[in-house]
Amino acid sequence: MFPLISPLEARKDGSYFVVIVIGLLIIAVAIGIGILLAILSKKKAAKFNNPDRKTTKADIETVAKKMELNEIETGFLAYICKKHNVPNLLLTIKDNDKLMQIFKDEVENFVHYDEQMKAVYFNLRNKIEFFYNIEHTITSTRQIEKFTNVVFIYENDRYLSNIERIADDGIYLTMPLNIAGEELGAKLLTKVMMMFSSPKNYLGYKCSVRIIKHETLDDKKLIVIAHTNNLVVIHRRHSRRIPFDKEVHFRAVSATEDHLTGKKSFKILDTPHTGKFSDLSPTGCAIITQLAIKPKQYIYIEFDIAEDKKAKIIGLIINVEYNKYTEFYSLHIKFEKIDLKTSNLINEMYLD
Repeated sequence: MFPLISPLEARKDGSYFVVIVIGLLIIAVAIGIGILLAILSKKKAAKFNNPDRKTTKADIETVAKKMELNEIETGFLAYICKKHNVPNLLLTIKDNDKLMQIFKDEVENFVHYDEQMKAVYFNLRNKIEFFYNIEHTITSTRQIEKFTNVVFIYENDRYLSNIERIADDGIYLTMPLNIAGEELGAKLLTKVMMMFSSPKNYLGYKCSVRIIKHETLDDKKLIVIAHTNNLVVIHRRHSRRIPFDKEVHFRAVSATEDHLTGKKSFKILDTPHTGKFSDLSPTGCAIITQLAIKPKQYIYIEFDIAEDKKAKIIGLIINVEYNKYTEFYSLHIKFEKIDLKTSNLINEMYLD
């Protein structure tokens, strides 16, 4: 049992007061250390998030890991940061326009680049842009930008429209018209499929929307659709495509695969055909033709890409769309075999 001590005896025994004082000192020191650590942590965070601080090796390693850069691409990123004095890469990487301008400034050094180094430059730039786009994926129609072009799919026909206004009660669009100039005939409260591409990040989206009313504004016919959060990304290309309307010559390709190595061999067939590009990227393209070609077939395409360079590419037709009004087919092609110089020349088209 603990000995019973009267208050009078406790006052006479100074050891109790010493214990109390020591305890208070320990508490005060602990509080002081906590405050000091908080101040130091705040200063460290402020320094780390300072947009003007110098990019560090750790910053480059963090970005490289996030974007799955290889060793050569990581080294090139370090070179770009050092040469162009890129401040605080962790913050600069979030400003896509600023970073892309740095890459444009580097183009003047292309005279010293070989094709391999150009390829590294473009691969790094495309990866940075791709991951920026993914991080800025929109999830609601409230986030769509005004004047964005959209396509409505109704009864197997395409209707083109343009966003006039984003409001709390819905999205106001110009009356959708098909290629024949016919208005979208869907009744009110009907659900239709809407597709669009974000002007900022080039991602494609689709969603099912409901037409809630018709409006007339300044003699302009409009439809209003209800907002939705059910946006679905329909393509995440690693490189965006640009409009391209050159003539293209193409042929069918016979492909065989070695069952042991998995390596494909291609034989270009003799019969030539002519079509026209609608878009082009380093990884694929779309070709307009009157030929009814089925998907999942290999194709050889050839076109003039520069004065002294003829592009020769083998691709795989992954999708075919038919326009019943023009009676033309749109072949969506993924490149399977393309030489380094051609790929670099296509990439250079994005630098303008």
